[in-house]
Amino acid sequence: MAREGQRPFPSVNIFIILSFFSLTLSPFSPQVVSASVFKRLQLFSTEKTQPSSTSSVLSLSLHPHSSIIKPPYDNYSDLECTSLGTNQNCKADPCTYEASYGDNSSTTGEFATETVSFRGSGSADKVAIGCGHANQGGFGGAAGILGLGGTPVGFPSQIRATSFSYCLVDMDSNSSSSLEFNSAPPGDSVFVPLIINPIIQVYYYVELTGVTINGEKVSIPPSDYQIDQDGGGGIIIDSGTTITEFPTQVYNSFRDTFVKYARALPPMSGFDDGLVKFDTCYDLSSEHKDGYPTMSFEFHGGKTLSLRPANYLVRVDTRGKHCLAFTGTTERVSIIGNIQQQGMRVTYDLTNKLIGFSPNQC
Repeated sequence: MAREGQRPFPSVNIFIILSFFSLTLSPFSPQVVSASVFKRLQLFSTEKTQPSSTSSVLSLSLHPHSSIIKPPYDNYSDLECTSLGTNQNCKADPCTYEASYGDNSSTTGEFATETVSFRGSGSADKVAIGCGHANQGGFGGAAGILGLGGTPVGFPSQIRATSFSYCLVDMDSNSSSSLEFNSAPPGDSVFVPLIINPIIQVYYYVELTGVTINGEKVSIPPSDYQIDQDGGGGIIIDSGTTITEFPTQVYNSFRDTFVKYARALPPMSGFDDGLVKFDTCYDLSSEHKDGYPTMSFEFHGGKTLSLRPANYLVRVDTRGKHCLAFTGTTERVSIIGNIQQQGMRVTYDLTNKLIGFSPNQC
């Protein structure tokens, strides 16, 4: 769930720990692996009940951080601290870890390995996990966090996946989201380059050059979408952050342009519940079929991704109040959140370094 100030970078300690991790993995190369993923968009008070069976480690909330916490059983094998190398966060034997997140959630426990089984598709031995014994904060009753990041201990790397994709259904959908490994992308996918940060490898970056609203483009300067020499800056795509964050100056221009073309929608005051804050909201309690601006993301190289109103307006209460699902940030890195990814299959082609977007493929 997105919170004001929630950002991936404060959890840097977790992937620093894991970057020392090296394991010999058993061969595993399924043609297609898929699983049902129960969505966790707590902001909307429509959280689905978790499945009663915890037999599949893939029935977890999606998040890019490199750890899996709180496995369903304790039949894991402890790792010796020496296998992680010298690290101040690794204590005693078996090795314990401590990790905190930007929303003040935290987890502590032991590094371990576990056999992960894919229903009907085989299994992978010695998959590195963090077994969290003390987990506090906004995990929302989820069984754990599945790390899809780009480090060697990210889940895709550990099972030697060449690609993975997910489809996050709309927040009001009665269906479950899905996660697939090594499946062919939809034929109508819009592919853009997947940018790798050589210094911070856990995140997946894209070069978003602007947003077009009703034909008017709000540009994002290269200094804001390109990665600095020290690894800062850039724009990441993140399934674990709800609200898209742009640099403050870009956001202000984007918001003003949106308001200009959304005059047919009845405006309301902003929204602030102490966890998330929006400054542009509308009363959509009665069904509005018209008056929604068109919006599309513009990527480097000329590729365009069209967004639906459900991708840029988010319901924040039960009375029909909807807010623009974007915010400004003074941080160096920007984030494309999961509201803008809903209702489309997002494919990460790790071999060819591409990210594909395919609308209406859930």
